[in-house]
Amino acid sequence: MPTVVDSKERFLSAPEILLIAAEEFNNTEYPAYAVAAGLAEELTLPSADYVQIGNTVFIGHVMKERPDIMAGRALNADTAQNFVKSGLTYLAYLQNKKIKYYQTTFTPKSYLAAFQYWHNKTKNTDTEVAVADGPDGYRGYITIGEQPLTQFWRP
Repeated sequence: MPTVVDSKERFLSAPEILLIAAEEFNNTEYPAYAVAAGLAEELTLPSADYVQIGNTVFIGHVMKERPDIMAGRALNADTAQNFVKSGLTYLAYLQNKKIKYYQTTFTPKSYLAAFQYWHNKTKNTDTEVAVADGPDGYRGYITIGEQPLTQFWRP
């Protein structure tokens, strides 16, 4: 069972979240310490952008040729309720960074509910959230519009 730590009760550090992800969501043949070291090294790449919201670390990579396009993922150790709220905050964060298009790939079917929630919360804005089946699970596509998403932002 995955480690879940309610960020309202106990705030984890980013390294703690990276270690949890390396230990629990490691689908490679490499040991957890090697995966954690790889994640830490990834965060130093010039294209990397990361932010912690609650007990979730969002990692994205901006395209060099198109700095308004980002691909990324979330390393989550928070409750489902906190994660979906953190995701909305992350959309506002991306909008603030002038990201227009965001894509992610995920496998747990449980994340579909989060994308549905984000879709419903943004449907009265010009931001669009969609999911499609992909070869390695699901692909989430988000087009971030111009209408401010600041109602979701918690600095």
